[in-house]
Amino acid sequence: MKAVIFNKGLKVVRDHPIPVPADGEALLRVRLAGICATDLEITKGYMDFAGVLGHEFVATVAECATEPELIGRRVTGEINIGCNECRWCKTGLANHCPNRAVLGILNKDGAMAEYLTLPIKNLHIIPDSVSDEEAALSEPLAAAFQITKEHDITPTSSVCVLGGGRLGAMAALAINETNCKLIVCGRNAEKNKIINGFGIKTTLPKDLEGRFDYVIECTGSPDGLNHAIRLTKPKGTIVLKTTVAAPTALNLSDIVINELKISGSRCGPFKSALDFLDKYSIGYADRHERLSSLISAVYPLEDAALAFDKAGSKGAMKILLQVETIS
Repeated sequence: MKAVIFNKGLKVVRDHPIPVPADGEALLRVRLAGICATDLEITKGYMDFAGVLGHEFVATVAECATEPELIGRRVTGEINIGCNECRWCKTGLANHCPNRAVLGILNKDGAMAEYLTLPIKNLHIIPDSVSDEEAALSEPLAAAFQITKEHDITPTSSVCVLGGGRLGAMAALAINETNCKLIVCGRNAEKNKIINGFGIKTTLPKDLEGRFDYVIECTGSPDGLNHAIRLTKPKGTIVLKTTVAAPTALNLSDIVINELKISGSRCGPFKSALDFLDKYSIGYADRHERLSSLISAVYPLEDAALAFDKAGSKGAMKILLQVETIS
């Protein structure tokens, strides 16, 4: 099968073995795969991963021995595969299993290929109202909804999302559902305009004023945490969404003096993401135009190198790879 492989370099191959589903797994034929910041960081050495990249996907179930009724259904899926034996797995926290595999990130070939396998329990059926391109946003959107799942953001909360790119836009969409006092601080005026299209306020860094109850760090910059510290009120909370494979100097005194809370956040509830996309499809006549504004380009799988270059450019939002030609 065709696949995008990373092994000290990025290449597209045509003879990668089709994976064989284990007990409890389904074989999925990939339709679309997304490129995210984690994929870009892997190409810089993050996680020392070698294999098929990609963890954001839309697929059709091709084989499913134990639940054949799923065959032909469009799905997306959770990326962590736990051992099913440890205390983390037994409490529903497979994303913290010390023996886990992670799709396209750790010990598991990913979604930038014609086929992948995942446990059936990881799969989520995509509503008919949601297009493939919109569904391709479900994994990063699920990760964004983890913010509101873990933190009590209310209509009276002041929230600043730092970074107006792919991750920041997803975070803003999820947080905006709380009706809080939200602003997104982004350096790119065009990206800010896209976020404005969802009725969300934005500002350039030089114009940002005030301090906030919550600062959501989505810049992808090694200095993002320092910026977040400066913007957070005493007793406030910083939520880190960025994965940056780079060291950074940090002054801890402001954290101590202002009694700040710092929370890491990753992955999240797919149901919340798919419900949001489904609701959006019903509630807004121009939803296709709004959501498609978050997608900068779709490349054929064979042009993965060009797609990765585009994804790493300053003006890009979400970049997708078309894996299966959909008639």
